[in-house]
Amino acid sequence: MAQTHEEVRKIYGDQIEAVARTAEAQAVGATYVVYLILDRTRPDPHVRFTGTPLYVGQTGRIYGRTKDHLIDALVYRGGQGSLKEALASLIEAGNPPFVQVVQFCDSRISSCFAETRWAQKLLAMGYDLKNRAPLQANIMTSKQRINFERRALMAGDLQGIAWPPVAIGG
Repeated sequence: MAQTHEEVRKIYGDQIEAVARTAEAQAVGATYVVYLILDRTRPDPHVRFTGTPLYVGQTGRIYGRTKDHLIDALVYRGGQGSLKEALASLIEAGNPPFVQVVQFCDSRISSCFAETRWAQKLLAMGYDLKNRAPLQANIMTSKQRINFERRALMAGDLQGIAWPPVAIGG
C-alpha cells in the first residue's frame, strides 16, 4: 500500500534513522563511499557479508542516500523483484536492511568506477543484484570490460577495488 512521506516518517522513522546512522558511522572521514544494501533475513551463501547483497551504490552523502533509498521504497514501491519492493517488504516486516560501507574513495569518479567493479565482482560470484544500470545489472563481456577499464584509466581512476572487503559493523 502506497504511503505518503509523512506517513512513512511517522511509522518507520526510527527504523530508517537507525539504518542511516549506522551507515554514517562507517563512513567517518570518507569523501565518497561504495556501499552494499544487505538483506539480513537471507544468509550470504559466500559468508562474506552479514546478509545477501541486494544492491551496490556509491555516494558522497551516505546518511542522506540511505534515507532516500528506504523512504522512497516505502512511498513509491516498485515492481515485482525491484529494489524498492525488496526494501519495503523488509522494513514492513520489521527487518530493515543493513547498509555496509565496503570502500572509501577519494573522488566521485573513483567511486563511480569502484561501484561498477563491485557490482561486476558480486555478479560473477552469483549474487542477484537489483541494480538497474546495464554495467551493474549484467556481467560484462570481455570487450565491455576492456572498454570500461580503458575509460577508467583515461579518467584517472587508479584506485581499483578493495577486495576482500573489511567487515565493518554488523
